[in-house]
Amino acid sequence: MGILVSALLYLITSGHLKANGRLYPETAIVKEVDHKADEVTVECFNGNRFVFKGTDDWDTNDICSMLMYDNGTPIVYDDEIMSVKYSGYVR
Repeated sequence: MGILVSALLYLITSGHLKANGRLYPETAIVKEVDHKADEVTVECFNGNRFVFKGTDDWDTNDICSMLMYDNGTPIVYDDEIMSVKYSGYVR
């Protein structure tokens, strides 16, 4: 809990969060891991796809929990991944 609070305080004070934006949780399945480009592509359960850097130990079918920022807009295509966490896998 303390880490989350610290992360949020950092985001607020560093200008990453705008007054009209909001954070929200999202869960996705890893669809592709590109080690050469160091990118992980995930797909949310509604079909939206996002990409983040840092392949580390990620593998296809891993479950990824993300903290997202909506950029203060109603469209999802400009949303940003603020953090990711491994949450298991699907067989």
